[in-house]
Amino acid sequence: MDKVTSRFDRPEIMALASDQEIKEPLLSNSGQGGSLSAARASPLDSANAPVVLDEIARNLEGNRPHVQPDQTRQKGISIFQGLVERVRRTVRGSADDIGWLQRAPDMPPVEDGTDRFTNILEIIRHDVHMLPDSMVYLLVPGLFSNHGPLYFTSTKATFLKMGLTCHIAKIHSEASVEKNAREIKEYIEEFHWGSKKRVFLLGHSKGGIDAAAALSLYWPELRDKVAGLALAQSPYGGSPIASDILREGQIGDYFNVRKIMEILIGKLIKVLSLVACLFLLCIYTIYVSVQLIA
Repeated sequence: MDKVTSRFDRPEIMALASDQEIKEPLLSNSGQGGSLSAARASPLDSANAPVVLDEIARNLEGNRPHVQPDQTRQKGISIFQGLVERVRRTVRGSADDIGWLQRAPDMPPVEDGTDRFTNILEIIRHDVHMLPDSMVYLLVPGLFSNHGPLYFTSTKATFLKMGLTCHIAKIHSEASVEKNAREIKEYIEEFHWGSKKRVFLLGHSKGGIDAAAALSLYWPELRDKVAGLALAQSPYGGSPIASDILREGQIGDYFNVRKIMEILIGKLIKVLSLVACLFLLCIYTIYVSVQLIA
């Protein structure tokens, strides 16, 4: 039996034709769950077989979903615009946040206290202080203070020389603001209960944020126990460096910069702090040894 084989782009389409009546059912993949349909063909000669197969191929091609060029182009434009916006946020950084305190409608007007600060500083330089001894002074250290054993020690010593009661809050400076605020609250309650004096808080850097958060979160309980709060170099308006690193929607999101910075801050800086402390200890040991020998 003379057979003619026709091949197409779809490998699943194949038919055999002869000069006799087609004995086998013509199989086609309908595309509906892979089911097969069989049809009884009429008598065909070998010349008509390619025509039938071409018709089947055209029907299958007509059922193939087509991607609209406009949709592809619109998706590409959207991705490009998103990339441009990320670049803009990365370049601008915290520039748009400058002056937020002056623009805030609910905040009191900003006053320049430089002259008053200069006058008070001049008085202190002459060993004259106006701090009352009717309160307890609590120093709240800033970020990475856990790795600096001398952090706030000279400040505390100065307070003690002036006859003032002073303590350093032993908090974990890298912990969350909420956790440190709760611990500061417990410090305040403990010192107030033991001395019957109100507590004045002095927070440095992140310690100021922790101290302010303690008063904000627990003010009903601390109202009668706190005399005041002073902040020194505290980024209560946000830190540009931290904001630029942690702000979402930047190019750094593609490289998981926040996770990298978390590792650097949590591991590398701690190691460097420990190495620095060991280095200073070695220098001090050598200095003492030289003095003893001399």
